[in-house]
Amino acid sequence: MHAMFSTLLAAIAASNFVAVLGSPITTDVSIIARSNSGAKLRLPPFLDAEGHHESSYKSLPEGWAYGNWKETYSSQPAYLELQNYEFDSYPLVPQSEELPGQNVDLLSWTLENDTTLYTQYGIDTPKRSSDKSLGPNWDDVFDYVPTGDLSDQSNSYAYLAWGYDTDGVEYTVIYETAIAATGSPACIDIESRSTTGPSKETYDEIVAGLFALDNEEITELTRELEPLVHNGARDGFGPVECDEACRNNTLPE
Repeated sequence: MHAMFSTLLAAIAASNFVAVLGSPITTDVSIIARSNSGAKLRLPPFLDAEGHHESSYKSLPEGWAYGNWKETYSSQPAYLELQNYEFDSYPLVPQSEELPGQNVDLLSWTLENDTTLYTQYGIDTPKRSSDKSLGPNWDDVFDYVPTGDLSDQSNSYAYLAWGYDTDGVEYTVIYETAIAATGSPACIDIESRSTTGPSKETYDEIVAGLFALDNEEITELTRELEPLVHNGARDGFGPVECDEACRNNTLPE
């Protein structure tokens, strides 16, 4: 989902910030908030393929995760070099009959002392679309494949939790697999609609829930969670405009 590396950060540039990605997704927030108001965490199916670990996790409502998200905490070392790291998610058009449910996954960020907005464009494919034998415990698990020059830097990710924090702001917790092409390690990310991340109460609940999963890898990644920098440099700008070069991840010659 969020495969990127320090050696590429200065190579992928977008032209500006301004664009409109379509109409907002309408959901009944009050119903969803009541049904998923606490952090209900699960082990990623990669670490629990048969679904033996009991969990109260509920699958994402259709369209709930579309729109703009801020990456606020991560255990991925490469992300600590980034500032104002966000991503936009929206349906791929046209949809594939063979692989329904594909989404665009557009990452964007700035660097310290640099006003350039960098981007990475990829496609998310639901695991259950590409492998029809998988059961419902594989809901909300995706394969992420960047396009063009970055296509070898694919990985997979799974939602571990989603919901609303104590301030009513949406958040997600995501597990990313390692990236074989670069040796980038697996990680945990916490994302929010707010640059400040989930409220402290909800963040503490998420961390406690991750530890409670009692999995050695998840425990270690949780200990490595760090806040990411959001310094206001993108305040007031709309969604990212992604032209052909951006959609192809064309690297400068």
